[in-house]
Amino acid sequence: MGGKAFSGLLPPTSFPRLPPPIYHALKARLTPVLETLYHFVATPHEAPEKLDHGDLDFTVASPRTVLEEDKVAVPIETCKQALRALHVVPMPGNRTSSYAVPMKRSEWEEQGLAQSFDQLDKNTDSSGLFYQVDVHPATDEAEARRIVFFNSYGDLGMIMGLIAANNGLKLSPHALRMPNGIWKPVILSENMSEVMEFMGFDLAIRDRGFQTKRQIFEWVGASRLFDPHQFRSKGDGIRDVKIERTMYGEFLEWAEEQKQKETSTPEVDVEGDWEALKARRREEALIRFGGKEAYDKEVQIVALRAKAKNIFNGNKVKEWLNSGNDWELTRLVMHIAKESMGGEEGIWDTIQSGGEEGVKQAVLSARPEAELALRSKRTTESSSTDAAPQL
Repeated sequence: MGGKAFSGLLPPTSFPRLPPPIYHALKARLTPVLETLYHFVATPHEAPEKLDHGDLDFTVASPRTVLEEDKVAVPIETCKQALRALHVVPMPGNRTSSYAVPMKRSEWEEQGLAQSFDQLDKNTDSSGLFYQVDVHPATDEAEARRIVFFNSYGDLGMIMGLIAANNGLKLSPHALRMPNGIWKPVILSENMSEVMEFMGFDLAIRDRGFQTKRQIFEWVGASRLFDPHQFRSKGDGIRDVKIERTMYGEFLEWAEEQKQKETSTPEVDVEGDWEALKARRREEALIRFGGKEAYDKEVQIVALRAKAKNIFNGNKVKEWLNSGNDWELTRLVMHIAKESMGGEEGIWDTIQSGGEEGVKQAVLSARPEAELALRSKRTTESSSTDAAPQL
């Protein structure tokens, strides 16, 4: 059944799975409807050999009219009325809203499937029969094209993402990224043509389309980043996939078959070598997409921050000052010393030029000024306390 978005509102029998003729007729009917609301309207290419469909997915962009507070999507109520939907699970902005569009018997009759419709209608309650139509507004047309590309041919996008993960990278509908530990991932490219070229996927073949899932698997297997010996479906950077993704599961079986057939020497055969391979792939990607210089600079900055935190901290400064539990003095000395070194970047420069000893000297030099300021502050506070009237 389809209709998962409406599971709390309508019974599963209200959303029967759609035979391909009905699916294509529905797409042909609703595409021009959505084109009255958006300049860009598209659906992903269907997976080959698919016997039926649970819902119909549209990706849209560039609304013809917008609300001031929502610049990527037309009002949900407007879309609901245009689709003649009876129910909607609304998601504002660039999130997917699901619409329950009543089925038409005439649409099934035109495809020679009137008896099938009647049987489905008999099996549900008085709620009636519906199509689930999902509409995802992208932030712009460029993003919409990436989403359609990634989501075409069933689980192919997820499979390509798995190949990327096997090589230390992350591929999504938005970009090819390089995971960066605890830091924000590095965006390598948002251009899918460039990404496909780097990964070794032949776009000319893909553009001609696939007739079978095996054709898709063989296309993926021709990538320079697919090595049957080092390929794995679990591990660091590889996310778990729901068991109902049957095409994804079939690809894993196919990949295992290739491993059994492969007679060449594996590029890697132990975990450490696999990590080294991923490091090499990340380096390749940084160089290919022009991000190596910026990445190396970021790595250096993060390393310097960690080193600075290890050297220039309250406990270390208190130890140098031998100030006991006088944290007020310690904090003030740190503030003055930091300013004297030129702020955060100045601390890094001091560490690079003079190491820990250079930072210590800056701290000790800041002590007289801090003590003078504290002495004045504490004298003023003491005088105020002495002068306070006794009750």
